[in-house]
Order: sequence, then structure tokens, then C-alpha cells
Amino acid sequence: MPLHLLSPAVPAIGCPRQLAALQLALASTCAQAQSSISYRVGTGAGDYRSQAWPVQLDADLLQARESGAKVMGQYGLSVAWPLAPAWSLRYRWSNQKDTVFTVDGHDIGVTLRADKLWAGELETRVDLGMALFDYSGRNATAAQSLLLPDQRRHSLGLRQDINKTLGVYATYDQYQYSRDPVALARLLANSRRPRAGAAYALASFASHGRTAGMTWAATDTLDIDISWGRTHTVLRQQQDVARIAATLSATRNASVTLAYSDNRNSAVQKPAGGTFIAADRSSALDLSLAWVFD
Repeated sequence: MPLHLLSPAVPAIGCPRQLAALQLALASTCAQAQSSISYRVGTGAGDYRSQAWPVQLDADLLQARESGAKVMGQYGLSVAWPLAPAWSLRYRWSNQKDTVFTVDGHDIGVTLRADKLWAGELETRVDLGMALFDYSGRNATAAQSLLLPDQRRHSLGLRQDINKTLGVYATYDQYQYSRDPVALARLLANSRRPRAGAAYALASFASHGRTAGMTWAATDTLDIDISWGRTHTVLRQQQDVARIAATLSATRNASVTLAYSDNRNSAVQKPAGGTFIAADRSSALDLSLAWVFD
């Protein structure tokens, strides 16, 4: 599975997709393991019946360092249940820490493989998701801790294969908060305590976001993923990410992904005029390794 640089409210199984506002060079590595098991039930005697429920398990671990210091860590566990050829359910639990927050996440989703309904040869997929992320202060001040919210995210994803090697996809995410996060976001931006760039990913508090991308199976062992995403925050900042990733299948069970992303964040203006947060631009290079256990 290719690496995705995601925002903290991560709908997909894998590593975080966006580390916003990286002021310095950021290096991160991700390891991912996959496996599958089956559970079978049935009745006995001559009218014996049995039904298999295959379950796919995924585990991931991410560590990010900036200027030699660890600035973010994440680990997660995902379970997927194929209920029928066209339908599957998934659940993901995650824990993410940066220099400011600890975030526990619970993500539930359903996937429809619409092409299975008409026995199509090209994949047509619809993903629906709902997630809850509980923020707690890691090194937050007392004033910051009083403003900590819970975050809810609703997501919609679409994918359509054009042919056997080319596919396009799009996602949309909408966020809601148990408390208005604007005051906390401004308090963090005004804080004089040094913050690593990766902390902005959790402190920016997204309002809504969208992503569009294309996948290309260049060869039997090389896949290319090109995407562009824009996130709007509660402070009316635009965070744009352009990304290209190449995944090489080294063996039948192991793959390596190298991803480059260009991040641009717009300036945030003060209500009375002037710049509250300056615009910035940065880039990141990520390497991920994946193993599939048969």
C-alpha cells in the first residue's frame, strides 16, 4: 500500500497524508504490516452449513523527525470485513502524538465495489466514512487544555478505473468540533513556546478538504500516484499539497514507496488588518516499507 501524507483526521489505512506547514526539512519513515484470517461457522450432521468471514488486519507505525528531534509519532490498527463481493466494512484505531497534542482516533467506514454489481472488469468504488478524534494536551498550557475539542469527520471517496493501468479518484472531508476551535487555534499560533513544524498538522483544525488524484500502473512492479489536495482550516487558511509517489514491488510480499510532496499554506489575516500567520511553502520526502503476510 503506498504511503499517503494525510492530515491527522486520517480516513485511510496507512500513514498520515499531510504534515502541514513544515518550516524545516522533515524526514519520516513508515512501516506497515498486513495479514488476513478467516472465521468459519456452521451447523452439523447431514445438513451441515458453513460460512467463512475473511478478516484483513493492518498495523502501521510512523515516526517523524525534524532537525534531528522526534516531532511526531503515530501507530494504528485496522480491521476490514468483506461482507459480500460488493460490500466491506472497516474500522481503524489510531494514536498520534506531536509536540502539542495526543489524539486518539476511531474511524468506521463502508466500501461499495459498484463494479461487482454488474460484473464489470474496471473498478468503480465508493467509500463512506465517519471518525471521532479525541484531543488531549501533551505539553499544552492550562488555558489551552480548557479549549480542547473532540473532532468529528465525515468523508466521501470515489474511484474509477479508466483502463487496466489507469485510474482516477477524489475525496471530500467535512469536520465538526465539540467546541469552537478558533480560540484554541489562535492561542497556539500566538504561543511563544517553540513548536516543531509537524505540530501545525494537529493544531490547524481543518474545516473541510478535498483531494483529487490519478494512479498509473507503469509496469507489473511499479505504480505511480499523483494527487493534489486543498484543506480549509477554521482560521480560513488554505493548505495545498501536491504529491507524487512511486511504489516498487520488490517481491510478492514486500514493497517500497518513495513520495515527494510540495506544501503551500496561505497567510491568515487579523480581523483588524495585518498578518496573523505568514504564508509559507515547504517540501517533504517520505519513504515507506510494506510487508504482506500470507
